[in-house]
Amino acid sequence: VRIAEQGERVEPGQVLFAPDDRHLTLVQDGAVKIRRRAASDLHVPSVDVLFSSVAEVYGSRAVGIILSGMGSDGCTGLLKMREKGAVTIAQNEESSIVFGMPMVALQEGAAIRAMAPTAMADLLLRFRSGAGVTENID
Repeated sequence: VRIAEQGERVEPGQVLFAPDDRHLTLVQDGAVKIRRRAASDLHVPSVDVLFSSVAEVYGSRAVGIILSGMGSDGCTGLLKMREKGAVTIAQNEESSIVFGMPMVALQEGAAIRAMAPTAMADLLLRFRSGAGVTENID
């Protein structure tokens, strides 16, 4: 778990965060691209920016998760992921401190299911074991 660096490859078992005041994106070869803030950006870093790049690079091979938080950042990018065939999940209301971001993702159809973080972890472990992200997640 660490701050992402320009050009590094995304690898299984790691968690990367965007540097302060920068966007984290992925490019076609699976490398990290750090992008500066644009004058029109509302949120930096933005989950929408990250998820939009994930949709383009990984499509149906991705899982997108929106956790507890205020506002709607992430909904547009998560919807792009869903449209490309990714599994998209929102944290459920019962386990959320602030249900804003997950609620918007569910209302807009960006997330296909709501669940607690423990259930998300179980699901990710099933995918990792070879079940694949296209299987029924019920």
